[in-house]
Formats: sequence, structure tokens, C-alpha cells
Amino acid sequence: MWRRIGRWLSAVGVSGALAGCAVGPGPSVGGGESPPSGRIIDTRTGTPLTPAALVARLAEADVVLLGERHDNPDHHAGQAFLYQALIDQGRRPALVMEMLDQGQEAAIMAAQAAPESAATALAWEERGWPDFAWYAPVLRAAWTAGLPVTPGNLPRETIRAVVRAGQLPAGLDVSRPLPPQAQADLETELRDSHCGMLPEALLPGMVRAQRVRDAVMAEAVLRHRPSVLIAGWGHTRRDRPDEQRFGQKIADEVDRALDRASQGKK
Repeated sequence: MWRRIGRWLSAVGVSGALAGCAVGPGPSVGGGESPPSGRIIDTRTGTPLTPAALVARLAEADVVLLGERHDNPDHHAGQAFLYQALIDQGRRPALVMEMLDQGQEAAIMAAQAAPESAATALAWEERGWPDFAWYAPVLRAAWTAGLPVTPGNLPRETIRAVVRAGQLPAGLDVSRPLPPQAQADLETELRDSHCGMLPEALLPGMVRAQRVRDAVMAEAVLRHRPSVLIAGWGHTRRDRPDEQRFGQKIADEVDRALDRASQGKK
């Protein structure tokens, strides 16, 4: 129903409000206080939206998925703006982040207690994420508002086991093979996103890991509704069938949430 188009907003989830948004090029925005520069386009209709109109639509959603290119500071600034704007609208969304792993709950609490040392508490640099200063505004918005910050990812050792040995975490039913074209498309996406540097032998395992991580993020945002997901754009795109990405059980719950949203129910 949604598809990822644009510079910093990649998808809007579990609401019938938007088919997708495209944001035209513009200068960086900072800190989440100002609306994003450039144009915001409703990709269903091709019509422009004001920042206020976009926020009003997002405020109707149970779950909002905000994608990013990890190394693009404009994306992070846009995410922080939208998250803070939802809070200002009276929404209380949990913040679910791909950059935080299950098992880091104590570290998240330590980071909240001492925000000036948050990057250290979260082992941010050691875990390979870009400049923490880009993510600090959205975290600060959640902590200031007293909203939960929740892991949306698995520990790296778990992901490695999925890639190399096919060991799936309990409860995730993503073992059914993808249709051949869907498998090829996802392998191409992963190959391109890693600049062609991935060994071809790793691609099937990387596809499996992508599906597992999609399912983990879907479970997290559904469990903590209302919620906002911060993740790479590949995890927030909505142009693949949910049962292929998440497994049938989670896909059914996503579909039920979509049905509620389309009927105007929370």
C-alpha cells in the first residue's frame, strides 16, 4: 500500500493516510525544531502537502515508519521533526529504533539517565552506526516527553547465525522461500546497498536476515502501538507483500491494523 520514495521520509505505516511521500531536495534542517526543506508530495496523487498537513495525517496512524539512508543527516533531521511534531499534536508514540538491539534495555535506561553519555552507554560507535549526533534529537524528544525507547533489532551475533547457519529466532515464521523474482529483487537491493562488495555466497543468508529483522521490527512496532519506527529505508518500504517479509502471523496482524485504520478506528 505504501512505497518508499523521497529523500528522508520513506514510508508511512499502519494508517490509510498516505500511499507515500516524496520530499524534494533542500538544505539540511537541524535539531527537529524546523519543518523539512524542499517539497513534500503525496505520491498517490502527486499533490504537494504542507508539513502541517503531513503531520496531521501521521497523527491519525497507530504506527508510523520513518526510513532513512543511514549516512544522510537530512533524513535524521526530518525524522526528528516529525516525531516531535507528533508529540506536539498530543500523540504519545513509543520510539522503536533499528539501531538498538534486544538486550540493550539496561543500556537504554542508562543513556536516558545521562544523555550526555548516551553514545557511550549504547556502545554506538563500536556497533558501527553513523554519528550519534544525528540520532540524538529524536532520542532527546522521546526522553523529554517520557516516552519509551525500544529496541527494534536483534544482536549482531544472532544476525550472524541467521546469515551463516540459517538459525531462525523462535517464533519467526519466515522460513518459507520467497518467490524467485522476489528473492532476486531483494538480493539485488542488498548487493547494491553494499556497493557490490558482498560475496555472492552470502546473499541468500543476507536475504534471510533482512526478512528476520523486518519481522522483529514489525513485532516491536505492533506491540508498542502507538509507535514510530526509525530504520533504514529497506525496512520501511511497503511495496512487498507482508507475508513474504514478516511471515504470515505478523502479516495478518498488520492487515488487521490496516483495516482498523481504514475504518477510522484506533
